Amino acid sequence: MYQIEFAEDGTFKTLVLDGSTITGTYVVTGDRIVFNEVYGVCVGFPGNFGWSFDGQVLIFKSGPADQCPIARAADLQRPWEKQP
Repeated sequence: MYQIEFAEDGTFKTLVLDGSTITGTYVVTGDRIVFNEVYGVCVGFPGNFGWSFDGQVLIFKSGPADQCPIARAADLQRPWEKQP
């Protein structure tokens, strides 16, 4: 199970399938979001994505080539359903 939690203070926490946790900060500018990990395998490699949200489902769209050494873009580009 994948889960992303966004806090109003600009931090995020992602729980991934293998049970590990990725944490960091995010900045939203219009329809773009930039992720900066402070704990995870992509530390030092900001992730720049487009995004859309219809009130229930969040979708990320890959932006400029992601320099992270893992497939972060592939992991994020799935429908993320809002949880209660």
